[in-house]
Amino acid sequence: MNFLPLIPLAGLFYLFCATSPRHPDAARIICAANDCQTYNLPNGAHFIVKYASFNKISRRLECAVFCELQNAGTGQDVLDRGTFMVKSSAGMSFDANPFYTSHMAGLLLKMDKHPDQYPVTPGSKSDYVFSWHSDTKLSGREYRDHLAADTISFFAKTGGAEQVLFKLVWAGTGHK
Repeated sequence: MNFLPLIPLAGLFYLFCATSPRHPDAARIICAANDCQTYNLPNGAHFIVKYASFNKISRRLECAVFCELQNAGTGQDVLDRGTFMVKSSAGMSFDANPFYTSHMAGLLLKMDKHPDQYPVTPGSKSDYVFSWHSDTKLSGREYRDHLAADTISFFAKTGGAEQVLFKLVWAGTGHK
């Protein structure tokens, strides 16, 4: 197995976790359709879901979905981040986090904030992270209890309708 393509994805995973003193909690991806790992955007680009995780950062529940974004076409496409959202089965509300990338040569010290209309160059493959944070602040115990009881649904809004692509549940470790 070739691990080289996972290095940039590992860098994005690090960025998601760097502001937290604790390790992220693994999330299981539950498919709502036959193949929820790949989603084809209406403009031809698509993303492949690699993994997902939960974390508690600044006392807020964070969830992140790590993907590989691809544009096999010959023209530039755009990923509209506003097309995607998450909803909690327990009624917790979430706000989207901006998408940032780091300069590996700058040792992760320089960050670029990207627009919600993210350009995808023709013939490219790159990593992309969707992430959201809750409006509600939680203690450590409340965070664990909430993860154990909640299901987070990942939606795409197309043509005025919302389509559930997959659901995220806490993989659980048994630690409290």
